[in-house]
Amino acid sequence: MITLCQPSRVWGLPNMSPFCAKLETYLRMAKIEYKLKGGLPASGPKGRIPYIKFENGEKLGDTNAIIAELKKRNGDVLNASLTQEQKAVHLAFRSLLEDRLYYMMGYLRWKEEESWKHVKKIFQPFMPPVVGGIILSRIRKTFLEDFSIPLVTENSKEDIYELSKEAIAAISKYLGEKPYFFGNEPTETDALLYGFLIQLIWVPWDSPMKQQAIEMKNLVPYCQRMQERYWADLKPEYLF
Repeated sequence: MITLCQPSRVWGLPNMSPFCAKLETYLRMAKIEYKLKGGLPASGPKGRIPYIKFENGEKLGDTNAIIAELKKRNGDVLNASLTQEQKAVHLAFRSLLEDRLYYMMGYLRWKEEESWKHVKKIFQPFMPPVVGGIILSRIRKTFLEDFSIPLVTENSKEDIYELSKEAIAAISKYLGEKPYFFGNEPTETDALLYGFLIQLIWVPWDSPMKQQAIEMKNLVPYCQRMQERYWADLKPEYLF
């Protein structure tokens, strides 16, 4: 059995990290047995979370590398029916979410006071007295530096929202009326989409990105469908 190392659950969601939520959803979808253990970025082989630990003690980081290795060991059951064209679409949307939307979403989550006050509450119980506020400020600064790629730093807040709304609209358009991204049965792509979309829809603050996702009409039912199928043991606390 593998060990999945990541932070604890918050807000009734699998995780506040889209990558952690994506990976754990994939494990459930692929019916791969795992156990959870708390993990910090510094403990991971690539300095990030999540990461997994095999029974022999070997650690592996990066969700895409982890999924690729698990497919080698267990077979690619989720994507068995996908065409080469669909696999290319998967890569395109993976890049859209992980290389674009993630940075815009993350930057605004840590930058905007409305969202930061909720994120801060997650960390406050672990902070020491007196200097806890200083440590939190440093953590916030570090995250903002990590998210500060040209896509973010060279655009205004309003432009970032517009670019993120374009990405959300593209997801909604391709999903259409299908129950899952590629049709009647879920694939690896659905683990990715669910992990990211819940970070927009089921969080305790409002934002233009959240409103865009809700207005798309098909994205909330999609998340509910995934929730009922793979996460019935959890109940999101902020169902707007």
